[in-house]
Amino acid sequence: MIYKGSSWEPISRGLPQKKDKKMRKIYGSEKFFSFLFNLFLNLKALISKIKKPEIYFSKKFLLFSASIIVFNSGNIFAITELSKEEMKKKVAASGISIGIKGAVFYHDNSSIKLIDTQDSDQAYINFHNIKRLSTYTTGDIDLDSNGYTNHLEIDIINPQDPGSSYDNPFVSIKCDDWGSRNYINIEEINFNGYKIGSLDIRESSTPKWNLSLGAHNSGIDMEAGLKSKIPQLSFNYGNPSDSYYLGFTSFFLAKNFPGSAAFPDDPSNPSTWNANGKFKVGDFQQNNPATIDIGVRVSDNSPVISISAPMSGSVRMGNIHIKDKDFGPAAIDGIIVHTMSIEIPGRDLGDI
Repeated sequence: MIYKGSSWEPISRGLPQKKDKKMRKIYGSEKFFSFLFNLFLNLKALISKIKKPEIYFSKKFLLFSASIIVFNSGNIFAITELSKEEMKKKVAASGISIGIKGAVFYHDNSSIKLIDTQDSDQAYINFHNIKRLSTYTTGDIDLDSNGYTNHLEIDIINPQDPGSSYDNPFVSIKCDDWGSRNYINIEEINFNGYKIGSLDIRESSTPKWNLSLGAHNSGIDMEAGLKSKIPQLSFNYGNPSDSYYLGFTSFFLAKNFPGSAAFPDDPSNPSTWNANGKFKVGDFQQNNPATIDIGVRVSDNSPVISISAPMSGSVRMGNIHIKDKDFGPAAIDGIIVHTMSIEIPGRDLGDI
């Protein structure tokens, strides 16, 4: 039915109209209705052959036993369908858990060049012959000997979730048993045509780490935490004919080094160091995340990247070598930075 004219009177298109608005006959082809009827019968026959899933009720959710398969915690690569009795005992949780066993990654880049396009001289820094070898395992190892084997966990945390004190939802990625080994070698670092050295990192590991990402009106909220050890880090600087050596052994990032009554901590003796917890940049639990904002500086309307990076933790180095001198260990414990602001580019405050 369509309408036409200022009086909006109905105009028929060949379909008979009745005064009773509740009834209206629609005439169609017998073949069309026969087609619909046969389609209905076929669908009914098809549906009757599908086994209906059995539904079990739990206090928090419904489980469909015909379709859910879960990981067996004893072996992260074996999957087992649970029995009806086992399914009744399970309670669902949000997020994803990932197990990795012996994954190996090898990177080989001949060159990576970074250029300042706004500089008239096109200043650049170039990294030549970059090689990296990394191995990862998680899900079936207990690195801190606490009786638990943790997976790589990806989750979305809401402000209403227990233990959350951050005002907005955020993405959480973490692993408390991250078996990793990393080897990185950069054969040459070149700045504007000058060879300034080479870098070598041996067998670095990060047994615990987490990354949380949220958002506010104009930027990103972030928390990054890690417990890390680099057994050997060295930088050979200067020209190859007259090079110098800067090296660190047993480089640690952690929350603290508590020691114990039987084995007290001695900052001057690396053999007593027992790293605990994670060095943190930003803190969602204290509602004080690190932030990254991109905007316009009020004073001169110039574009600016503003970074706020509160942090806490401890840094220790077993030995510091400069050329042929050994300066011994260094310990910086109990770092607490409530506020640290960085602007890129700076405000031309002069040389410091």
